Amino acid sequence: MPFRNARVVLSLRFLVPVIFSGFSLLSFLLALLLAGYYDPSSWAMRFWGLAVWTISFGLAYAIMHMMVRPIEDFASRIEEIKEKESPGERVPTAQQNAPPRNELERFTQALDGVTDMLTRVESKTHFPDMVGESRAMRAVFSQLLVVAGSDTTALILGESGTGKELAAQGIHANSPRKHGPLVKVNCAAIPDTLVESELFGHEKGAFTGATTAKQGKFQQASGGTIFLDEIGDMPLETQAKLLRVLQDREVIPVGGSKPIRVDVRVIAATNKDLPQEVRDKRFREDLYFRINVFPVELPPLRDRLEDIPLFIDWFAQRADREIKITNQARQMLLAHSWPGNVRELIHCLERATLLAGKGEILPAHLPPPLKRALPVMEHQQSLNLNDRLKEIEKTLVEDALQRSHGVQVRAAELLGIQVRSLWHRVKKLEIDVSRFKQ
Repeated sequence: MPFRNARVVLSLRFLVPVIFSGFSLLSFLLALLLAGYYDPSSWAMRFWGLAVWTISFGLAYAIMHMMVRPIEDFASRIEEIKEKESPGERVPTAQQNAPPRNELERFTQALDGVTDMLTRVESKTHFPDMVGESRAMRAVFSQLLVVAGSDTTALILGESGTGKELAAQGIHANSPRKHGPLVKVNCAAIPDTLVESELFGHEKGAFTGATTAKQGKFQQASGGTIFLDEIGDMPLETQAKLLRVLQDREVIPVGGSKPIRVDVRVIAATNKDLPQEVRDKRFREDLYFRINVFPVELPPLRDRLEDIPLFIDWFAQRADREIKITNQARQMLLAHSWPGNVRELIHCLERATLLAGKGEILPAHLPPPLKRALPVMEHQQSLNLNDRLKEIEKTLVEDALQRSHGVQVRAAELLGIQVRSLWHRVKKLEIDVSRFKQ
């Protein structure tokens, strides 16, 4: 159908006056009908009816013009600001990229743009050490702000290198305890025989080498926050004592018998699957329920590749120098899966910057794992536009199917499209869905 894709552009300047003048004319005719003066053949009634409609339309148009003009100016200003943003500062969505079909959509997009900018400003204000403006990270920032304002125990989940320690620092810095100490404990780095002494302290002579009494980390953190990193690696025996501390808010030093009251907020973090650890009897179920009050999961870098340009800018600011990177090298950074997450990315940028010196970062300056994508990119450059777009679309669909383990409903949600639309794309691109199913 030729008219199926046609757009009807509605202007509030005309739509509202037409509706208002129509109601005015209807009210005029109804009043004449009730008064007994209704005569469709009367030229006087036609004249006054036209006069009522014209005056009503003119007044409504003038009022709407005065109301809409400032909003249009505001929307235009927001659009100009968004156009001036650098690609690294902008995180567009498909909805934001689509041109508005009418004034209402244009104003809605302008308000969404304001909300987006305010969210980014708020994130940079409250979490200056954390980099990210993607939708996934903005959701994380919102959760961190919610839990920061309370004394609730928080559990930060995420792969190694996703920034769990920075998230804990952000929670503490925005909490009522921000003026108190933040004591960090890496449970995986402490020998099993010393974990209890480190956490709860010990009395003089409690064990060989304990020549003096020592405060534990919980006592040092009293009035503030204790961050238990890699809590999934804590020995089972210590887990039982930690559970008692969380329940009673009291610690008993090694070799002591008198409980010591502690006022401390607990933030725990792990890169392990704690429910699976509980099933495997390597983590206490009661302790898991005690610390899993407000879980916050940090997304891996591969799920927020749009933040990579921001990390490049952040690294350049930290290095206090301008970093130039070729488009091909930038595409290689975006094509990598980053199993080491942000930590791997920063190390990669450090290496590439040293090798490039004062020149541009080239593909040759990147680590070998990233160069595996180079033949694929060179092959893509030999394709025409339609073939390249088809390959990109196929890559996105296959990535969504991989992440959803072949469940097309979930894959459609990740892509932001209807299931029927995904089904058509799978058929068009000749993708075998069965190979993604577990």
